[in-house]
Amino acid sequence: MIVSFYDKDFVALQNNASLSVGKWELRRKAVDYDDFSLTSEPFIQDVNPCFVIMKDDYGRYKYGALAGIPQLNKDNQTELVASDLKTIFNNEILFQFEIYSYLDEMLSAVLTAFNSQVMQGSFTLEIDLTDLSTIEMSDLIPTTNLEVYNVFDDILVPYMKYYNCYMTSQIDETNKKLVFTIKRTNLYTLPLKLWELDIKDYGKWISSLNESQCVVSLDGVLTYGTKFLLLSDSSITNNTSLRDLYPIKKSVVFKETSDSSEVATLLNEGTVEVLEKLIEARYNESIEFSTNRIQSYENADFGTEFDVYVKRGTLYKTLPLGEIYENQDEDKKLKVGYKSDDIVAYL
Repeated sequence: MIVSFYDKDFVALQNNASLSVGKWELRRKAVDYDDFSLTSEPFIQDVNPCFVIMKDDYGRYKYGALAGIPQLNKDNQTELVASDLKTIFNNEILFQFEIYSYLDEMLSAVLTAFNSQVMQGSFTLEIDLTDLSTIEMSDLIPTTNLEVYNVFDDILVPYMKYYNCYMTSQIDETNKKLVFTIKRTNLYTLPLKLWELDIKDYGKWISSLNESQCVVSLDGVLTYGTKFLLLSDSSITNNTSLRDLYPIKKSVVFKETSDSSEVATLLNEGTVEVLEKLIEARYNESIEFSTNRIQSYENADFGTEFDVYVKRGTLYKTLPLGEIYENQDEDKKLKVGYKSDDIVAYL
């Protein structure tokens, strides 16, 4: 692998040097920030770079990130812990949602506001939402109040998780822009038979929350919002007859007012909070394994979901691909689910 550093205008630094990379680790995440670190030949130009791009030995793009501050170690090598490009969305905007029919309409409006309020022309962004054009907005619909939102934590993460989406990022050095793509996670399905990976003691998931509801008090008179449930297949529903997780573990969002005209608004706000609580509990599992045992897993990406089988003929549940790990030793691992290390099998 080789690595190059660039300034904020995408101009290559250190005389356009391509530095040989020794060690590197890349953990890409579907709905969180990636982790990327490397050790390379020394970057010695007396300037803090803005971007870093790693390519293979044939010059093919592998990964790009925000460079941070490269450090020289005692062996005169550059050590770098870079930041995911997606971290630029860890910014706040003042925004008022409208009524949207489709997910791409809502996210397009948010990202347009982000580009105007935060980017302010500093970088050119291309944001591809094409794959979301048929996803209709359902229960998780934002309120129309004027509010301050963290774009990543308050909007992108919960809405991607709820509507089964993921985000990738790339630096387009030719056209000098940052490219972000949001796509659906359930485009392809692969079987994951745990016995084929020698995973025996995997431990079934037990949710700490499986019911949530908003309650609004108008001078002591209570109005109850829709009761939402998390089911064993990780879906969220308001149909209580489908409940299949016991014991009931409930969260209540409570709001108070003395103005009757505020009740409906507070119920809407509460419904969003209720769903966000349940979203955090979805896919809260982790099955990690190397791809070297089953070749069909080698090309799995975040558009892949896995039908997890505990034993022959027994479907446990369907889980999205949460992480893809790679390093200099071609040690590729996949993590199914969105929880940190719980079930680990390095094969």
